[in-house]
Amino acid sequence: YFSIMFLRFQSFKKYFERSGIQSIILSDENSPQQKVIMHAAKKTSVKVFAIQHGAIYENHFAYTFGKYNRPPILPDITFTWGEYYNEVLLKYGGYKENDLKAVGSLRKLPKTKGKNEEVKEYTQVLFATQPIPNETLRRQYLKDVFTCFKELENVHSYKLVLRPHPNEKDDSYFHKVSEEVGFRNYTIERNVKIENHFDSSDILITAYSTVGAEFVEYFKPIIVLDYLNEDMVGYVKEGIGIQINNRVELLSYFKQNKLEVNRDAYERFITRFFHATDGKAAMRIFNFIKNR
Repeated sequence: YFSIMFLRFQSFKKYFERSGIQSIILSDENSPQQKVIMHAAKKTSVKVFAIQHGAIYENHFAYTFGKYNRPPILPDITFTWGEYYNEVLLKYGGYKENDLKAVGSLRKLPKTKGKNEEVKEYTQVLFATQPIPNETLRRQYLKDVFTCFKELENVHSYKLVLRPHPNEKDDSYFHKVSEEVGFRNYTIERNVKIENHFDSSDILITAYSTVGAEFVEYFKPIIVLDYLNEDMVGYVKEGIGIQINNRVELLSYFKQNKLEVNRDAYERFITRFFHATDGKAAMRIFNFIKNR
């Protein structure tokens, strides 16, 4: 693997030397595949701009380099979703203030509501799953969600929709756990636009997925599965997430069927975490680079 990455580095280095390219834009810039491109660019005096690709938190392995004696090479400018993430990168990431620019999220579009909203006979729950490194915890979350909705089948009208993370490519994983629990009343939807999922869903379940932050502007409840009491991305601390520590709490919440949210906390979160939700993040990035 090291040899492949080194070959990738050498190839991009030669390419940058001959191409006349002056700058590049990367996403997921601190992954091995992209990091070697950044190294090659720096070796050839090519400017590197990076775009935040997911929620950033204190112990994020791809962003927090503040405790290194010799920090790794970082982009010349990192475009972040909002001022909150700048604060995290300055405090824990080893980044400098002049290296950060809050512009909003590229995925954010001006939110429009349909004129005639569908009247549903059920409450749709969207479960944004993740390939959590702790396999025991990942499986437990999935098993508990399935168990919860199995117990609620004849009591409340819920529709459970799973939206797997892009790196979760094997649906059989979900089917095996559901068979183990004996619950089949769910769907897996990978190719639905995220905005459509947000529109149609009434409640979101997640552990620490970025989807949680993007769901906030819809002012609907966010259930945070947090069995280790870590609150990794701060949803609970910020007042937008309902902390669930075990299966009993999960079932208890859904039996209540309450949909209230703290609107003030949601408004504060949107302002701090997303800078703006006007759909103009790309234009702000373009203008910054053009005028630099």
